[in-house]
Amino acid sequence: MFFRKGIAFFLLSLFFLPILPISAIQANTSALRGLIITDEGLHTAALDLGSFKNSTGMSTFTTTAQEIAKSYQGRDLAEKIRNFIIYAYRSWNIKWVILAGDVEKVPTRLVYNPDIYTEPEDYDHRFTATDYYYAGLEGDWDADGDNNFGENRTMCANGVDETDFTPEVYVGRLPASSSTELQIIVDKIKGYRTSEKLRRTLFIGGNSPAHYEGQEYCALVYNVSGMLEISQPKVMLTTSSRNLTYYSAKQYFNDGFGAVVSISHGDISTLASEDSQGNFLKIFDERAARDATNAPNYSFWFIVACESGRFDASDKDCLAEHIILSKNGGCIGVIAHSRISWGRWLPKEHYTSGGGAFELNWRFWQKIFKEHIAGSGEALYKAKADYVSIYGKMMQQEDQRRDILGMNLLGDPSIDLVMYIIIIELASPSASMLCSCVALSVLTLLLKIGKKRGFHSSSISSWLAHSSNSLRKRRMNAR
Repeated sequence: MFFRKGIAFFLLSLFFLPILPISAIQANTSALRGLIITDEGLHTAALDLGSFKNSTGMSTFTTTAQEIAKSYQGRDLAEKIRNFIIYAYRSWNIKWVILAGDVEKVPTRLVYNPDIYTEPEDYDHRFTATDYYYAGLEGDWDADGDNNFGENRTMCANGVDETDFTPEVYVGRLPASSSTELQIIVDKIKGYRTSEKLRRTLFIGGNSPAHYEGQEYCALVYNVSGMLEISQPKVMLTTSSRNLTYYSAKQYFNDGFGAVVSISHGDISTLASEDSQGNFLKIFDERAARDATNAPNYSFWFIVACESGRFDASDKDCLAEHIILSKNGGCIGVIAHSRISWGRWLPKEHYTSGGGAFELNWRFWQKIFKEHIAGSGEALYKAKADYVSIYGKMMQQEDQRRDILGMNLLGDPSIDLVMYIIIIELASPSASMLCSCVALSVLTLLLKIGKKRGFHSSSISSWLAHSSNSLRKRRMNAR
């Protein structure tokens, strides 16, 4: 009887890890892979997400900002949360963090990143909202102690770059202001399944005659990201081809695409293209996002446009928030800019090496389609790290910094885009777990048999790796 109760308790613990006081965390944390940090008012939906993560084998610890504030030091709540993440990374080796709440629930960090070209009236142009603060865990992002975080070498009184661009963990935000909103996002995550529709990419290419040509850029992303190599089906709506309108973008988006790539002008609630006379033509907005009907074929959208991800606005939700909070469709995740975004730094014929948000966009999709990095958060932050490594000294320029710091992920950073928008054999997380368990059992059996017959384990592993690669190539060719 005691044995059966013990087994039952163990199985239940895999499916449910409650919110606990930080002081009550037990030593049994070696298997933890992620954190969910939420607000007390959102804890029911956050617990539902944590339970789901644990049920799919992603061991997750859930806690609240209020509980962290009681247990960790810091000059404000954001620093206390970051200090807890540092502890969790160093002690438990966590890989990703979900900030389950909008900024009034779980704060972001405003870094000192002045915009010398524009002075918007509705927010302080000197600061950029970024969750990168929770990903780069070295230092405190304020080396000179002046409370202006993330300054470059020139602005910092100590002459050092205060920003840690090397991510230790991968961060995504679920921008919910209520438990109802958070439950909408959680239900999308729980119901996310692969389908033939999700194996398609929708390109939306607006124009800015003086700066970029949307059709050229979208074609480049398709060619260099790895989509071309696997013949990823695509639909391309562009101003140049005259098939891009507000209604066509809305219609195709509602049909359900796994990946959406867009380039255009934008503000907090609208995407727009520009014609040769300088007129701006709306191609998507918050209404189209709210009215989306593509469920259950939720998209993952990388938006290259100004302010479409300004999630820290106090008076309204940004376009990216509307897309992810849409009740009957929308997105499973959105990458968008919280401030003014400069698409590229060289003439348009240099799209691949011109820097700016254009380059970060195709580097992100390359991580997914060519390097097969599964997690959306890992793909984004590794693309950012590559960008910083390549451009080096140019990262002291405020506009370059803004393109990297201001591009945030709204969504679950652990979502496996490789499985959902490329690989279609596994229909659900539970199927993935079953296949993994079977594979592990077979591997264990093979190792035992091999050792009895005198084979070295490394030889067996090499053979298995070769077989796996061969099978993967056959699957790719079959597509």
